[in-house]
Order: sequence, then C-alpha cells, then structure tokens
Amino acid sequence: MSKSKTNQRLGRGPPKLSNDFGIKLLEKELELEKNWSIEIINELVLMYTEIIEYYEYNKDPRYLDFQDRMHKMLVKPQAISTMREENLSPIRNRRESIKSPSPQKERKDEGEGKKEVNSVHKTPVQYVIPEVENSGSEGENEGENLKNQPEEEIEIKIVPDSTIRRNSQRRHTFSTPQPKRPEHKLEDSIEQRKKESERNKSLLSAQLNQALAEPSYKFSKNLERIIHLHQTNSKVITQKCASDFKFQDSDLQRRLDSRKKAMIDRSTGDTSVFDSPLNKSCIDILPSEIEYSPPEIHLFGDTMDEVNLSFGPSLDESKHIENIENQLEDLMEASFSEKASKISEIKLNYEVQIKELEGQGGFMNLIIDQMKENMKQEIQDVSKELDTRRKEKINLLKRSFMM
Repeated sequence: MSKSKTNQRLGRGPPKLSNDFGIKLLEKELELEKNWSIEIINELVLMYTEIIEYYEYNKDPRYLDFQDRMHKMLVKPQAISTMREENLSPIRNRRESIKSPSPQKERKDEGEGKKEVNSVHKTPVQYVIPEVENSGSEGENEGENLKNQPEEEIEIKIVPDSTIRRNSQRRHTFSTPQPKRPEHKLEDSIEQRKKESERNKSLLSAQLNQALAEPSYKFSKNLERIIHLHQTNSKVITQKCASDFKFQDSDLQRRLDSRKKAMIDRSTGDTSVFDSPLNKSCIDILPSEIEYSPPEIHLFGDTMDEVNLSFGPSLDESKHIENIENQLEDLMEASFSEKASKISEIKLNYEVQIKELEGQGGFMNLIIDQMKENMKQEIQDVSKELDTRRKEKINLLKRSFMM
C-alpha cells in the first residue's frame, strides 16, 4: 500500500493549492470554533497537511508557521476531548451491546435473581455457537470464566460457522478491550515537529543577527573613517584658502601702492614710461647710459597753439600702457588661481579614494601606487594645458599692444 501511495504521489507532480485555499482554511477554522466535531478536525488537519507540503516543497519557511498552527489546534482541550470521545465510542457501543438484555430476558420476571442473569449470559453463547464434540464441557468452563471476570471488561466476538469448522478451538473468544490511542502518537509527532521548528528558527535568527552585525560594524567603521578624512581635508583646504586670501590681500595692497607711486611720479615728471614695470621686464637700462637732452622745439606756425613739444609719451599712450598692464596682471592671476583650484581638486579626489583603500594590503597596494601615478600624470596634463592657454592669451595681449 505504501509503495502505491508513493507512486500516486510522485505521479501527481508537485503539490498545488487553489486560489481560494486561504479563504477556505479560514472558514474551516471559524467553523471549528463554533462546532468541535471530529469531521471538521480531520478536514482541517488535511488542509494543514496540504499547505505544509506545498510550502515545504517550495522551500518556503512558512510551513513551520502552519505546523505550529496545526499543533495549537490539536492540543486545545476541545480537540482532545472530541478525539477521546471518538476513540471511546466503539468501546461504549460494545459494552452497551453486552449490557443490553436479550429477548429471552425480557420475557422473564425481574425478581428471579442472579441465576436468571447468568442464564441470560449463557443463552446467547449456546444460541450462536453450533454443536461440536466436547462443546458442553468447554462451554461450562467458559461460562465460569465469564462469571469471574468483571462485566465491563468483557468483549464477546461471534465467530462464523466456517471458521468454527476449520478450527474448533476458536469458536468463542473472550478478550479484554485495549482501546487504541492514536492521539498520543499524533501529539508526540507534533511536539517533535514543534521542537524542530523552534530549533530551526533559533538557528536562522542567530545566523541573521550574525550576518547583520558584521556588515553594520564594517559600515560604521568605514563611515567614521570617511567622515574623519573629510574633516581633515576641510581643515587643510580652509587653512590654504585663508593663507591664499591673505597673500592676495597683501599683493593687492602692494600693487595699489606701486600704482599710486607711479602715478605721482608721472604727474611730477620725474620718471618716464621706461621706468614702468612692463618696460623694465623687457629692457634693462643702466643709469650710466641715461643722458639728459633738452627738449626739441619745432615751430610750425606763428602762434603758440601750433607748437608741438616732443617731451616723452603722450597721455593717451600712457593710459594704453596702464590698461595693458592691468590686463596682464588680471590674466596671470586668473591663470594661476585656475591652475591651483584644478590641482587641488584632482588631489582631493585621489586622496579620498586612496584613504579608503589603505590598510588592506596585498593587491590594494598595487592599485594605490597606480592611482598615485595617474594623479601625477593628470596634474601634469592639466598644468600643461593651462600654461599653453595662458601663453596664447599673453601673445594676443602683446599683439594688441604692438598695434
């Protein structure tokens, strides 16, 4: 029988559930709460078995929850009492059949005493068992045993005539009833499943806690390291910006003072345009080579308005030179500030990535060395590009000055 059942089950394929299986299960549970009958209990156990097999086949841990639900349902006092009554009902029926009076006893008077009761017990035996040799002596011995045994523990089984002919020694049997108690086995199996499910749950929770604890620690450690690194970089950048601003302020003040001095000198006529910073950078004039020459006066007319005095550069030329100087200074400042910002940005990006990979050793050290080489190469490329751009702008400025 077991092989055929397994073959049928294997031929049936994987377990499946209907779409409204959950609703049916809830309705059956509510029906059981209203009426605790053995039929509803059996149907509910079958439904629990189907859903447990389905989830266990699909490796879904929810089958443990339904095992617990089935166990809780079966260990309730109402379910236990219902199953106990169902198991004891055949015994009660047999006892009632033994206690029920035969038609011969009903015809007799009630006041005849114990002899009449004993004759009643003997009468069905003589009526049921056919006549066989030496049956009288055996019947008397069995009747005496029947008297000695308590009435509630006697079970009488009527054997057919064919069986009596085959074996005359087994024509009448007396046995003590031993009621089966399958609920104990069921409770033991449920307890075992419950312990197993609890053990699996504890193992899963321990593994989950371990898996969650380690990454969170690593994540918090990495997060703290990144925050510390950003704080350090922010302090360094703040200090650099403060020193840069201070240098720019001092340099700007120095340039303003030099310009004021140059304007004062021009207004008094002590210096010429050749003493300006732009011309000093291009031409080196020694003091011994400077000779004083009086101004040449060219008269083109009779009036003084027509007199042209060639005494140094004109006012328009001086303004043009000052404008070019200002443009050159602005160009150099913008170029150097852009170069510094680009280099600091590249260094900051690479340093953050290198700090995250430091301390791991092995292959990570090779990656860090390669990143440092890439950083140097990128800084060189950016510097070269910015220098080329600055030189082009300076050449354009020179061309505009020559025009």
